[in-house]
Amino acid sequence: MIKTKVDLINGGVLKPLLIFALPMLLSSVFQQLYSTADMMIVGYYLGDEALAAIGSSAIVFEFLIGFAMGVGAGFGIVVARSHGKRDFDKLKRAVAGSIILGLALVILISITSGILLMPILGLLDIPDMIIHDAYSYIFPLLTFAIVPFLYNLCAGMLRSIGNSFVPMLFLIFSSILNIGISYILVVGYDMGV
Repeated sequence: MIKTKVDLINGGVLKPLLIFALPMLLSSVFQQLYSTADMMIVGYYLGDEALAAIGSSAIVFEFLIGFAMGVGAGFGIVVARSHGKRDFDKLKRAVAGSIILGLALVILISITSGILLMPILGLLDIPDMIIHDAYSYIFPLLTFAIVPFLYNLCAGMLRSIGNSFVPMLFLIFSSILNIGISYILVVGYDMGV
């Protein structure tokens, strides 16, 4: 049985910290793997303009993911403090509050960015020949931003109680699924970007 939770409060620091950090490092590798695979699929099957559309609008999605990771980490601080104090009533309230506030934030951001997406892409000075592809790529990502947001929120909370292994497993599974779905949608169904 694999130990999924690392005790970062009691005992030595180095060994538990390395055991905790390794899954986070592997998670980063898999995030880069699926991003690279997506770009390879788009570049090979759809060409340079489609690749430019994705690259030029990626900053909008990166901002959203960065925000989601930051919020997840911020909420994780409250969860970690409650867990460290063994105050499980406060821990439950912190988790519930994080989920409620997180959902409200991501819904607000999705709606606002969806409404303002074309002006945002205009501010990014995306060329006219690829702006519509950029829009068609980024709009569904913003519409379903709740998925990566919830992952980052839950992963942040699990990490805050010493479990970096389970978020890694979910990320590996979703990375493989993402690559497969990207290939099927781009090549099999010719859906473009």
